[in-house]
Amino acid sequence: MVTITFKKSDNKKEQKEYRFLNKIYKLSQKGKLTSQRIKWEKSEKIALTFFLTALIVSAFLFAYMFFVSWAERAFAKKNFNLQNNQTSVEIVAEPTQTNSEPTASSTSVVQPATETSNVNVETNTSNTGKLVEVIPASPIVYNPQIGETSTITQMPETNSQVSKAENGTQDSTGVSYAQATDKETTNPESTDSSSLSQGQVAEVPRNEEPIIASINELAFVNNGGISLFDSPETKKEIGRVRYGTYVRVIKQKEVSGVNYSYVVYYDRKDLDNVRKGWLRTSHLTFVSKYVSSKSSNTLMEETKKITARVKNVRGIYLSRSTASSRKNLDWYLQFAKRNNLNAFVIDVKDDDGLMLFQSEVSTKYSPNSNRFAVYTKEEMKEITKKLKSEGIYLIARIVCFKDPTYAKAHMNKAIVYKDTGEPYMGVYKVPWASAYDRELWEYNIEVAKETAEVGFDEIQYDYVRFIELPKAIKDRVNLRQVGNETMAEAIHQFLVRSKKELEPYGVPLAADIFGLVSSVVDDLGIGQNWEMISSATDYVCPMVYPSHYANGSFGLSVPDAYPYETAYNSVLDGVIRNKYLPSPARIRPWIQSFTATWVKGHIKYGEEEIRKQIKALKDLGINEYMLWNASNKYIEMRYE
Repeated sequence: MVTITFKKSDNKKEQKEYRFLNKIYKLSQKGKLTSQRIKWEKSEKIALTFFLTALIVSAFLFAYMFFVSWAERAFAKKNFNLQNNQTSVEIVAEPTQTNSEPTASSTSVVQPATETSNVNVETNTSNTGKLVEVIPASPIVYNPQIGETSTITQMPETNSQVSKAENGTQDSTGVSYAQATDKETTNPESTDSSSLSQGQVAEVPRNEEPIIASINELAFVNNGGISLFDSPETKKEIGRVRYGTYVRVIKQKEVSGVNYSYVVYYDRKDLDNVRKGWLRTSHLTFVSKYVSSKSSNTLMEETKKITARVKNVRGIYLSRSTASSRKNLDWYLQFAKRNNLNAFVIDVKDDDGLMLFQSEVSTKYSPNSNRFAVYTKEEMKEITKKLKSEGIYLIARIVCFKDPTYAKAHMNKAIVYKDTGEPYMGVYKVPWASAYDRELWEYNIEVAKETAEVGFDEIQYDYVRFIELPKAIKDRVNLRQVGNETMAEAIHQFLVRSKKELEPYGVPLAADIFGLVSSVVDDLGIGQNWEMISSATDYVCPMVYPSHYANGSFGLSVPDAYPYETAYNSVLDGVIRNKYLPSPARIRPWIQSFTATWVKGHIKYGEEEIRKQIKALKDLGINEYMLWNASNKYIEMRYE
């Protein structure tokens, strides 16, 4: 029998053809060519059938979505004339007065030649500084890769996106409205604390500015493209309200069994422009749903805010290991002078619960915290005095509840599994302390006082939150909850107590928070709520690193590739929410000064990317910021 072998060629196309011909020839030799052809033809038919089916289904889906959108708009614009056959009843709100390493071709990355930092791996906008107007079609997802201002790889499932309620018949929590139109009704949402207290009926406040008089007046629009009407009776559409808009509810009215709210809110495109109108109450989620009555009283109090002695802070983070060397501190001092920086954020109690200087307080609460402290208190005073004399504003970073040293010493108070008593570590691989632990509150506050005594200008709490708990194991973990106190209430009360006890020292209190906190209505499942934290501190410091946001957030394909847009949209949400509060904290964000190589589609962060983030803040009227790089490697450039 003759065997034919086709000659190989150097040409790839020819090689592919020869391999196919060889395969056909061998099948023919074995008498299997016909059956093989039948299999090929069958596969082709299956593939074609699948493709056509997918095409038809997609077409039907598109047609359905188009019809639903058209019907909603037609209904919203339709002008109902109900004046001859119904009577409307107002429900009025009574305002209760209650107390990662970047480089660039034109710039260089620098660090001291000695004692490099021993820190964990670092943590994530358009390539132009132009703002892209975006309306997210889906909830923003914060995707932290490193810690607070260090190591996080997942976020818990939360109720950040409120499920859509049926139009006109239910509120956002599913509570049905009464179908009466000829009699007075109490607030339909009072049963779940979503709105005004039951039975509260008062005249409409003359002042229709958005600043709230009660937390019960603040709400969050839980659907996108909601119609804004001139009145519930005419239903004439005067605008559309985007998903995530915060509004102040002035009064409510029930028309034909449907509850409407008269709201005022800030125009996202023009913060000096206040918009007003009516929308269905079912499209609102009230912030009071997430705030306990105890905290809401404190939240609405006018609090004395302490300002930094430096007007516009431009700071960099220095880890405990970096700051443990005077030589390093001198090097960074010169770096700051060369680059127009005026502040250091220095680890005093770091992510491991270890102290920078020998602390008398730590000896009492967590003795092992002092084992690597290199300075005495007197030496620390000398260092702070020198740095301040050189024009450096000193911010002490105190890690609060991610304190494995304290947790190991007090396992009876740490977060553990209920069944085994073993510590729950999550992605951090170290035990976490509980933010419910009053003794730990005392420890952190006393460390803050001691830090102020050695000369630091400001106290900045980091990891001022609970550990993330995936929904699947939340019920298996013992958080050491105190009574019915919520996570957000525990964090809020800790900050309120800290602020009060630090007042005699004259130092501002700041809190680092996830950047996403400004964009969601709940506490992210970690106890961080914007209103509660902003009202209790002097400075709120959202970590708006673009690399921390999942693809699609703010309508951006890869937020890390859009430094300006990501920083702008994230901080804008906080600016707007602050405008509703009587006594908010100043906003001083953390910005990204590292390249997030682990993010698919990431860009290299150099001088241009840093400037875009700074410009975004300045465009919002914020002229201060702090740069985060876990390894303390920063770009040589003039920071403005």
